[in-house]
Amino acid sequence: MRKIIALALLVLLSCDEDERIDLKDSSYITFGHFYGFCLGEQCIEIFKLTDNGLYEDVLDRYPGSDSPYRGNFKPMDAYKFELVKQLRNELPSALLDIEERRIGQPDAGDWGGYYLEIVHRGKIRFWLMDKNELYLPENLKPFALKLGAYIEKISD
Repeated sequence: MRKIIALALLVLLSCDEDERIDLKDSSYITFGHFYGFCLGEQCIEIFKLTDNGLYEDVLDRYPGSDSPYRGNFKPMDAYKFELVKQLRNELPSALLDIEERRIGQPDAGDWGGYYLEIVHRGKIRFWLMDKNELYLPENLKPFALKLGAYIEKISD
């Protein structure tokens, strides 16, 4: 009986591990949200998370799907870094199966989108994700909610 329980725990733990992206070779994650028909500083919030800190882009450019986001990142307070540092461990491996850079219809109906960029195995990968969960694959909906919550915690 103990062997069965131990085996079940091993399977559960290994499955959980397989569902996350291993970012050993990544020095950062860039993430944020954007709204096209919006006024004010809060319309575009893009952040860069490294092992050592959190940075906010001060250019607030609308991200495109042609190339990774190029911003001007300034350091944020250490307490905000503490609020989001766990994000590095929560990226679902399902993202790596998506070749398209647009997931859903980001900002199509003025509901906004999320930007996410990582380095995986030496290659920059980035996506524009829909904020409207009706247009997201089921396996990405929980992550999109987490991403939105992280952005809300650190946005001023």
